[in-house]
Amino acid sequence: MRRDPNDAARFEITIEEGKNRQIRRACETVGLTVVELERISIGPLTLGRLVPGATCRLDANQVSSLRPAKLTIRKPTIHP
Repeated sequence: MRRDPNDAARFEITIEEGKNRQIRRACETVGLTVVELERISIGPLTLGRLVPGATCRLDANQVSSLRPAKLTIRKPTIHP
């Protein structure tokens, strides 16, 4: 976690894997209320100037950078 020197109420938090409402709950635990969250990157991709609600097409290199190095897919177990 890093405090923004220009804004006493703004923090930058980096997490490896986010769970539903993880940041909000962690802040509530220490008495802070989250008013707004802004995702600035996903894996190696940064959002840059992409405005909220907008989308962009990823090229093949960007897509492959989001994939795990090894993907294991198990066949579903079917019980009669």
